[in-house]
Amino acid sequence: TEELLVQNEYGFKESFKRFDTNKDGQISTKECEKVVTTIFGELSKKTIERMVSYADLNGDGQICYGEFIDIMKQKIRRENYLKEFHLMDTNGDGKISAKEIKSVIKKVGKVEKTDAEIQKIIKDVDDNGDGYLDYNEFLNAIMK
Repeated sequence: TEELLVQNEYGFKESFKRFDTNKDGQISTKECEKVVTTIFGELSKKTIERMVSYADLNGDGQICYGEFIDIMKQKIRRENYLKEFHLMDTNGDGKISAKEIKSVIKKVGKVEKTDAEIQKIIKDVDDNGDGYLDYNEFLNAIMK
C-alpha cells in the first residue's frame, strides 16, 4: 500500500539525491519549491509556500533528508484526501455542495448540521465565493 511505501522509504533516497544538485545532503527551500511542484503538480503559490514551510521543520532554509521524507508523507496524505473529496463529490462535478456535505454527514451518522451551519462551513473556506468547495478549497480546509 501507499503507507507501506512511505514506511520503507521506497525510492525516496534516489529522489532526494536527484534534487540535491550540489550533493551537500540538503535541498534549499527555493529548490524545494521545484521539488513540491514536481511531486504534487501545479499548486497555488500559497499552498507551495505552506508545504515548504511545513517541510523545513528546523527553519534553517534547507530541507534535509528527514524533512524530505515528511514531504513524501504529505503527498500520500494528499492522495488520500483526493479519495475523500471524490467520496463527498457524489455527483462527480468536481465540487462539493452543501447538499452533498449534508448527505455525507447523515451517512456517517454524525450530529445533524443545520443548513446554516453547513453554509458557514463552506463560506469559511470558499476562496472563490461560488458557494461550493473545489478540491483546492477542500484541501486548504483540511490542511489548516
